[in-house]
Amino acid sequence: MTIHEHLDTFFELPVRNFSEGSELKAPIQAAYRVSCEDYDDSEGFSTVFAELIADPLVSEIEALIVGCWDGGFEGGESTGAVEMLVSARDHFPKLRALFFGDIICEESEISWINQSDVSAIFSAYPKLEYFGIRGSNGLSLGSITHHSLKTLVIESGGLPAEVMREVANAHLPNLETLELWLGDEGYGNSIDEETLKQLLYSNAFPKLKSLGLCNDDEADTTAQIVAQSEILKRLETLDLSRGAIGDDGAKALIASPFIKFLKKLDVHHHYIADELTQQLQSLGIEVDTTEKMGDSDEEYRMITASE
Repeated sequence: MTIHEHLDTFFELPVRNFSEGSELKAPIQAAYRVSCEDYDDSEGFSTVFAELIADPLVSEIEALIVGCWDGGFEGGESTGAVEMLVSARDHFPKLRALFFGDIICEESEISWINQSDVSAIFSAYPKLEYFGIRGSNGLSLGSITHHSLKTLVIESGGLPAEVMREVANAHLPNLETLELWLGDEGYGNSIDEETLKQLLYSNAFPKLKSLGLCNDDEADTTAQIVAQSEILKRLETLDLSRGAIGDDGAKALIASPFIKFLKKLDVHHHYIADELTQQLQSLGIEVDTTEKMGDSDEEYRMITASE
């Protein structure tokens, strides 16, 4: 299962593509997307990005989406696109939201996207409230300290443990939403119990309200660990959706001494038996159990995005 559609809304704004020869529309009431357009477009990102930052209205942009960068169709890493964004920081004084890597399966499967060290983006854009990124091959966040960031999303077909450790060690005092797609071991998920507990017991996010550990091939194990963590006492939402959670994970959540502190539990796209689904629905909190994909004894459980 893969991602087939580009973002059509972002940061509560409609998305407009900025292509070669485009002009920004006043007033700026959209998130603008810059990308190579097809496999033959080897330098399209550089060209279009240069036109974007030359537009007289560019300083009004608050939400920006980076699609496929130069060479991205052939597996090229994102270093050049990162450098362009960092160098252009003065052109985006109002930038509050950035999604980096809005790349769909027709362009590159999520686990084939080659990222790079994106740490310079955080220091270049101190007003960022939302940072999302797709793909985790070669990804490094560095040592993040950011006082404006409220939402951090990492979409991955297989998240390396080192990236989760970088998140756990970050200093994000105003972060409210953290969403990590853990993915499949076969595509790079190397997260073990120790790494997950490091994140759950991190004191880096005192304002965290929503935690997503999504798209997880080992969602039963993840749910069993999270169910015993006191982080649930201060969260409003726990999102374990898009993964392969089954009966063992559901039982752990039902038995958790902290689960009723939540306002919402999301396990949509699951493999939980009907009886346990009913017990989850009876917890007294909002529970999303839509998209039952099969039963726990399925030989192969699918996650939303892996390849």
